[in-house]
Amino acid sequence: MKNLLKGKYYFHLFLHRYNQRLTHDAVCENLKAKLMAKACYHGKKATFLTTKFE
Repeated sequence: MKNLLKGKYYFHLFLHRYNQRLTHDAVCENLKAKLMAKACYHGKKATFLTTKFE
């Protein structure tokens, strides 16, 4: 069970960082807003999963 949580954590952390990087290259404001929303979601999920490790 712990390995599954760690896998989910790293997956969400990767997507959080990936979407943040994409926002820096985005030209359209709509696209930036969507990517920031996705990055925020994955960041929240990753921090939530860290509380389950303990």
